[in-house]
Amino acid sequence: MSEVKKDFYQEVANVNEGVQAKNVKSIFWWYDLLSFAIAFQLIYIASCALNVNFSVTIFSTIAVIVTDTLIKISLMNDGKNYQKLKSQLALVKLWTIPLVVLSIAIVTLLVLVAFGLI
Repeated sequence: MSEVKKDFYQEVANVNEGVQAKNVKSIFWWYDLLSFAIAFQLIYIASCALNVNFSVTIFSTIAVIVTDTLIKISLMNDGKNYQKLKSQLALVKLWTIPLVVLSIAIVTLLVLVAFGLI
């Protein structure tokens, strides 16, 4: 399976001048992180509002799978879409970093509360 991914990343890199396979992987990493962080926050807010168990946030991994699939479909249809995805990367990072920090803080506080440390 990893062999298929390497070929896919390299195929996209070959279509885009000056791009390496690791650059394509980086795009996936940031978009996956963003999709997980957004889904995590939204499901956490919904679980608090609906008084549902917080463990439901594990379903935020579905957002990562959906995002991966959409990006792969976009790049399979036209490898030049990499440039479009890369142009949006600054905005993705702008949203991802604070959301991930917030996620880490929430999980840390939940663990501290669960063990009675707060």
